[in-house]
Amino acid sequence: MQKTTKHFTIISLLAIIALCLLGVFWQPHTISDIDISARFAMPSFNHPFGRDYLGRDILSLLLFGMGQSLFIASIAIVPSAMIAIFLGFIAAYYPRIGVFITALFGDFLFAFPTIITAIFIAAFFGVGRYVPILAIALFSLPVILKLTKSQILTLQSAYFIKSAHLLGASFWQICIIYYLPNIKKPLIVQIASLFTIAILTEAGLSYLGFGASPDQISLGKMLFDAQNFFHIAPHMAIVPGLTLTLIVININILIDQYNDNKPVMELRF
Repeated sequence: MQKTTKHFTIISLLAIIALCLLGVFWQPHTISDIDISARFAMPSFNHPFGRDYLGRDILSLLLFGMGQSLFIASIAIVPSAMIAIFLGFIAAYYPRIGVFITALFGDFLFAFPTIITAIFIAAFFGVGRYVPILAIALFSLPVILKLTKSQILTLQSAYFIKSAHLLGASFWQICIIYYLPNIKKPLIVQIASLFTIAILTEAGLSYLGFGASPDQISLGKMLFDAQNFFHIAPHMAIVPGLTLTLIVININILIDQYNDNKPVMELRF
């Protein structure tokens, strides 16, 4: 039963990712096609999810919005994680520098919630897709940095790390060959969790008006557009809302199964 659930979750997640990637390059109808005479049309064969308040095909908007959510989450999390892991290694290995790194990139950035960071960015540079990207990246960096640093400090007293030092291994050799394989599990779990947070944050910021501009499309923007018409066209809100829910649930289930199937730390040397 557990294997069946795991396989179903993986297949569902791969299908969602495939749809996200597909939505970047192709939609069944042009997302800029406006047909006021067909506004609020209910689901039909040609438009399986119906039409929105401008008569646009909701399926096309959904595919494009999913692609944008995946793109924004990836652009925000991946570079931020790489920088945070690098800074975490430096902070753990060089305590004097580590104090400043942890204070500046850890404690200081972590003191600002994502929404406050987004407001500051939007106030200085205006509204756009870069607002959620920067806000998510700045929120993720201290989380991964502190996790990396704490995991390395835990392993520093291990005998194989001390042996590597005695054998003359360089700093980067020890980090790549010994540390990374042993801290990859908590890092993978944390990054995957932040990925779900990034998708929800992007949707939330777009809903509040700090993400996608009025002429752009995202899942959060679709929810914002649907809120005034829920009583006459509930499908406008149900479709993007369920899509966000399915994405987050599938990722979280996969994280839980990954946690259950592997020990907390696998010592490899």
